[in-house]
Amino acid sequence: MLYQSLIYVTRFKNFFKSLCACPRGYSNRVKIIGDTPLTWYARVPEHCIVLDCIENETCESYALKYKVWYHPEKYTKTSDSESIKLLNTKVKAPWVWIGGKDVDNKQIDATDMLSHYLLRNNLIKLELLEKLDPRIIEWSYMDYETLDIVNFPIEGILIRE
Repeated sequence: MLYQSLIYVTRFKNFFKSLCACPRGYSNRVKIIGDTPLTWYARVPEHCIVLDCIENETCESYALKYKVWYHPEKYTKTSDSESIKLLNTKVKAPWVWIGGKDVDNKQIDATDMLSHYLLRNNLIKLELLEKLDPRIIEWSYMDYETLDIVNFPIEGILIRE
C-alpha cells in the first residue's frame, strides 16, 4: 500500500514538473521615465526615456530585461519573436563593477540594478543612470578588459554580444 502511494506521488510530481517546464510566455510592458504621460509615440518625447520591459517566466526561472530608447529615437514595441531572441542572446557586460560616489563621497554599487539593461544594442547613457539612481553624482565603472576604474563616458556604452 505504501509502495503504491509512493508511485502515485512520484507520477503526480513528474506530471506537475512537466506542466511547469514549458514557458508561461513572454510579456512586454512599456514604462516611461520622464514628465510626459505614457502614450504611443512615433518618437521618444523630450526629457523622457522609454523602457520596453521584456519578461519570461517559467517555474524554474524568471528573466527581466529592459530595452531602452532615448529622445529623439523612434520607439517601436519589441515583438514576441524579437523578445525571445533578446532574452536568449548572451551579452558580455562591459564592466565588472559599475556605480559611483554620492554627495558624502560614499561608494554605491549599481552593478546588479544595471544587469537588467544588458541587452544587445542597448545604449547605456548617463541620462539613464542618473534617473535610475539619483544619489550617485559621479558615475564610474571597472572596465572588463583592463580592470581599470574609469569615469562613465558622456556618449554612453553600447552593449554588444
